[in-house]
Amino acid sequence: MKKRFLDKKGAATPSAGSSGGSGSGIGSAIVGAAVGALGRSGSHSESHSSEHGDSSKPSGSPMTAIMIIILLVIGLPAGIIGYNYLSSAEGQTFLANVGNVVKEYNPVTWYFEKVLGESYTIDPFSGMTNSSSSKKGYDLDSFDLLTSATGTQNSMFKLRYDVSSDNVKENVEAKFYCDVEDDDIVVSQGTIIAQGIDSSDGQVDLKPGVNVQCQLNPESLQGLDGTYDVKGWFSFPFETKDVQMTSYFLRGTIAEQLRQEDKNFFKVYEGTDESLADVVYNGEPVMITPYFGNGEQPIVIYEDSPYTQLNIFIENKWGGDIEEILDMNLYLPDGFVINQQPDVTCPFEAIGTDRGRNAYRLNFDLEENYLNKQFLAGTAIKEKEFSCWVEMTDQLNDEYIDEQVSADIYYVYRTKTKTQAITVEVANV
Repeated sequence: MKKRFLDKKGAATPSAGSSGGSGSGIGSAIVGAAVGALGRSGSHSESHSSEHGDSSKPSGSPMTAIMIIILLVIGLPAGIIGYNYLSSAEGQTFLANVGNVVKEYNPVTWYFEKVLGESYTIDPFSGMTNSSSSKKGYDLDSFDLLTSATGTQNSMFKLRYDVSSDNVKENVEAKFYCDVEDDDIVVSQGTIIAQGIDSSDGQVDLKPGVNVQCQLNPESLQGLDGTYDVKGWFSFPFETKDVQMTSYFLRGTIAEQLRQEDKNFFKVYEGTDESLADVVYNGEPVMITPYFGNGEQPIVIYEDSPYTQLNIFIENKWGGDIEEILDMNLYLPDGFVINQQPDVTCPFEAIGTDRGRNAYRLNFDLEENYLNKQFLAGTAIKEKEFSCWVEMTDQLNDEYIDEQVSADIYYVYRTKTKTQAITVEVANV
């Protein structure tokens, strides 16, 4: 968003010290209106008295004149001050930042993403977390100016990335970005400074407490004249791991008996009316929900049809972008196997066993051609789902069993973009 301060002929636009003509013109008009109203009030009063004698009925015109005078005394200076401020470099920067806030917290976007988006969410479970915080990972809370928002082409602007680190101790190799944009077109870029050291490629060894800044040097401001948006964000590799889903498998004959007796499975076998099937994940940017069938518990297994459908639901919980899926693993309990060849709906291949579980890994032959192009649909993932046919190879001899399905996913996460407006003026020679 850029506003130049010179007109097409090179004449300066009115500034705080040159707007008196406009203000005095408005003032003259208001004064004239007030005087006219008073004049009309006096003549009207004389005419009224001569025709009707002394009358106690007020004409109302003096009140109009008084209101105009009040507007002149209070409103005119405020209007002139407001006009001069909004015409200044500081005012243009203020307007640009207001527009950026409206974009980031657009109520229409919020309604479609949060209200309508969540109403269409497939995830049938409420995620539980292992930690005391609802988040785990690094995120960008704000992008703050450390210097004035206005300056010349010879000035230096500094902005700080307010990075939060929730429940993380490990370092990650993050890449920080700082773009200067005019109507979404990049016109310059800032230098990333981490712990006082320049990072020419934006790479930062990110860990809790690291101070990262964007610096706009005079060299990067040459040719700029107006108000611009400075946009900051960063991306980093991260893993959602140890996601667990407990599922209950019930023998078909027992399920039929419970149905005929109109009894609740969890009430009979677990002593509660509530389902005990919950997803446990640690609050990372991406949540995985593995669940069988349509999510209803328990899953009924019949002797003549020991198959069920396993769905792996992937959801972006933080609202940023998932730029790339790097790897994904799925662990099924002993006695459960995926009974189909890897394809775009179920891109997993068997890789052996892990701690007594049947392990599956994302098929890399499909990853480049499908996952990071069609599945991600560019650089954003909101809600995606895989579906695999699973066979129960061991006969269910007990009335029911409870087993856990686990999953991990490794990806590159990009934070939401934060924006600050700056105004750059041509330096005086």
